Amino acid sequence: MAKGKPKPTDLTVQALTTERTRRMVFSKHYYGKLTAYCLFAIMLLMAGTMRAAAGETEFDRLLKAYEDANGKSQTSNLNAQISAANALFLFLDKAKFTDTPIQFKAGIAADSLRMMTDYWAAEYLYNEQQQADRAIRLATRALPLCRASKDPDMAADCLALLSACHFRKGEWKQAADYAKELYKLDQHSGDNDRISSSLNTLAGIYLGARQPREAEKYIVRAINASKKTNNLQRQAVILGMASEIYQQMGNADKALEYARQGYALEEQLGRKGKAAIRLSQMAAAHMALHHDKEAKEALEKAIPALRSDSNKHSLAICLNQMGELLLKEQKNSEAAKCFTEALQLHIAQGDLYNESNARKGLYNALKDSDPQAAMRHIERYNELKDSIYDRETGEVLSKYNAQYGNEQLQEDNELQRQQKRRVMMTALATVLALIIIIGVLIYVFRRRYKGSRKENSRMAQHIDQLRQQQRQLKEKYANIIASNRSNKDQLADEEKQFIDRIITISHKQMAEGKVDFDDMAAQMCMSASNLRRRITKITGETPANYLLKIRLQEARHLIDTQSDLSIADVAMRCGFDDSSNFARAFRRVFGVSPSEYQHGEQKS
Repeated sequence: MAKGKPKPTDLTVQALTTERTRRMVFSKHYYGKLTAYCLFAIMLLMAGTMRAAAGETEFDRLLKAYEDANGKSQTSNLNAQISAANALFLFLDKAKFTDTPIQFKAGIAADSLRMMTDYWAAEYLYNEQQQADRAIRLATRALPLCRASKDPDMAADCLALLSACHFRKGEWKQAADYAKELYKLDQHSGDNDRISSSLNTLAGIYLGARQPREAEKYIVRAINASKKTNNLQRQAVILGMASEIYQQMGNADKALEYARQGYALEEQLGRKGKAAIRLSQMAAAHMALHHDKEAKEALEKAIPALRSDSNKHSLAICLNQMGELLLKEQKNSEAAKCFTEALQLHIAQGDLYNESNARKGLYNALKDSDPQAAMRHIERYNELKDSIYDRETGEVLSKYNAQYGNEQLQEDNELQRQQKRRVMMTALATVLALIIIIGVLIYVFRRRYKGSRKENSRMAQHIDQLRQQQRQLKEKYANIIASNRSNKDQLADEEKQFIDRIITISHKQMAEGKVDFDDMAAQMCMSASNLRRRITKITGETPANYLLKIRLQEARHLIDTQSDLSIADVAMRCGFDDSSNFARAFRRVFGVSPSEYQHGEQKS
């Protein structure tokens, strides 16, 4: 995964959330019409295109070589596919797009090779080249292989990437479909961190479709889920999203409060670039509340930090905001400089919405000093404002929301029906048991009275024996209850000892290079199923999630205390055979890649 660029494991990255960007507006890339009066803008666009082409040449060549090998006989040409894929991953490693080198060996399954190569190529196309269409083609090809694999994380990552790509193109329905499937996977995992992430994704989609009231429903649930985790990075992202949502709803006070909370967390984590994004959100809320002085102070802190962090998208939005404030102060020439720089950045990124804001600002800044230039900007602004949003997209998403809500309602109703059926079956079974018991008793009494006195005497004697046994059992159970009461205070210590034993065995297995749940159960003198139930009962988590977190905590400890270890060495010592799987798991739990954490870029 790219250093300093979180992978889109949820749609809180790149232009989809406030973690990577400041706004939720997406549309197809814009290529300006070649008109004489827009020569300056055309030169900028051509320069950006030339730079992009120069950066794409080697990657495109390697990707084409891989796809050519993949298009030939899949059985006889597997070695050629492996060679082409390895060349592509070598490029990604040199470009520092992956944390650790990824190379395939002879004998790898063809489906695994295609899944990994298509997915990572799609990641690069989306993150580095902003080519959503090409990324969608490769990720769509990888998704069935991810679903068929035994790695739910790969399926989740691929779904998140596809949702982000469709969101970037303004295709809300497709983005929501993939996000919904991702949410179901996260729900099944029972991991509150992943659940909060996918809820944040759904909130982002509705925000991008300009349905903030629908987005609010998801963001409230995301905030509640994130509070059950220790992932401060995730909480900061979700608070930033909440600020965006309430800003669009017109509730500036609430937007400001969430932005301040997110800023405080980012400062605590030492993430200066992300803290600058929260400052931008605070500035937006201050501007809505007409607190111009506070807004300007926030932007004066944010803009230098965003330049240093190379976050061009958020920087351009802050420049638009600063331009608006300077216009209010009647500093038109300074405002024009801000809007001009913002315009160049928005054009390069294909961000039509914010380009239109910059052009409107330039019109107001130049209408007195340069009326002709001002007219060109306002004409382009009028062209853009009518083409940014398709009315049908909002209607489609509304229908999708109704369908999703109905499905949720049906699931709830079905659950209630199942619960009622279980109650009825339990009651019926109880009644039948009582009838059988009564019938047996009647039969026994009849037989008793038909017997002889000797039999009656023996039965009476037997009853006395039963009564004596009953008394003995009562005394025994009374002693057990008293013993349980005396041991009640020791329960917490027993559970602690149990967990300490689990942690000790986990560390021993990591040291031996073998992480095996069945072996752990054997060492605990328990069956695997009993051990799973005991861990879940004590920790409230699935055994897989809990043991993974033990391994990742050990990984973080090794990175903190043994700086000479490579990421691959840390992964191996913590029982991960695949460094890329280790990197994905580390980022999902701690919010940063192992490399970022090792170099101290975002340590809390």
